[in-house]
Amino acid sequence: MSDDKEKNETLRFLIEQKLSSMNTAGNVCMTWWVSSVVFCGSILAAVWLQRSELAKAGGFLLGGLSLVLTVFFAGTVLFGVVAIKYLKKFRRDICKLTKGLNRGRVFQTEVTYFIGAMEIGTWSFALVFVAWVILCVGLWVEFLRK
Repeated sequence: MSDDKEKNETLRFLIEQKLSSMNTAGNVCMTWWVSSVVFCGSILAAVWLQRSELAKAGGFLLGGLSLVLTVFFAGTVLFGVVAIKYLKKFRRDICKLTKGLNRGRVFQTEVTYFIGAMEIGTWSFALVFVAWVILCVGLWVEFLRK
């Protein structure tokens, strides 16, 4: 009986640690989304408003800006993809742990909604990335015409 009690205590401890890491992941992902959505919107707005001046500024400046912002926007999307992959692994792990306590699929709803929210957030940044690519191509076309 003592072994079962130790096993249950160990499983409870591991579940508690997993839930703590989920809380941390949630805080990190929310910070990622809020700060990035504001920053991305500001960048796109600034580039859009200054597009004529940027096209006239020269290839070196335009090339540097294109490279830096492409890496930034792609990195923002990549963060979301990595977080979703981590959360899917997390869901499998928590399911295994709760099965050990004969609790079945406890916390599955919460994790599934979290994954869904991350997918929506990642898709929103993918759209920002596509908008940037279109804007960037337009800047280069305008630059090459001059």
